[in-house]
Amino acid sequence: WVVRTGDISTAFLHASAATQDLYMYPPREFYNPTDCVVWKLNKAIYGLRSGPSAWQKHLAEVLQQLGLIHNAAEPNIYMTATRDCYILVYVDGLLLLGQQQTVHNIFNQIQQHLLLRPTGTLHPGNTVSFLGRNITNKGGHFEISLSNGYIDKLLADNNMSTCNPAAAPGTASLKSTASAEHEQPLSTDEHAAFRKAVGKLQWMTYTRSDISYATKELARSLTAPTTADQQKLKHLLRYLQGTKQH
Repeated sequence: WVVRTGDISTAFLHASAATQDLYMYPPREFYNPTDCVVWKLNKAIYGLRSGPSAWQKHLAEVLQQLGLIHNAAEPNIYMTATRDCYILVYVDGLLLLGQQQTVHNIFNQIQQHLLLRPTGTLHPGNTVSFLGRNITNKGGHFEISLSNGYIDKLLADNNMSTCNPAAAPGTASLKSTASAEHEQPLSTDEHAAFRKAVGKLQWMTYTRSDISYATKELARSLTAPTTADQQKLKHLLRYLQGTKQH
């Protein structure tokens, strides 16, 4: 079997607008207040809550028209009736796995309906990047790892690029900072940064089981994190600083 990956350009714009009779002011370069003109939205666009749903529905219709079956147990997987090709979908990223000729035929058929751009074919010995992870064909097995620079970017986003490493993802001594007098709610900006960092950590747990427990504990506080939770996050980031090559 072969693996082939692709990316759909301007994915949402392929789908019709999910909301009927939705109007908006024209973009600034087309807008003239004296015209009293608004535009009716015909296509799903980025920034609307209905956009992702409209795109997923459109993609499902396209793939099913090509004869692919929607996996009832996992909504982001499609497959041929003969099970010789599977498609893993994540928003606008596609990974096709199966018999070589079937994979190439289906890839070409999708390109007739969507702006699907090829991003790599996983031959033995080479690597493709998919959803922030590197997948390497080792001949007898596939190796999945984080993309280069993922941890560096996470540390930079939290202003911890030069922090000292920690020896473990979490320690009992951290509990002493969680007393009531030390816990203060985070500001709106700090809360957003906390959620973003924890989300990136959750994405890492598929290849970094050593941080799974600490990340789960941080995720418990996503709705209302405090300064104590922020300190625990910083400790986990310090641990990542010392284990980049893990």
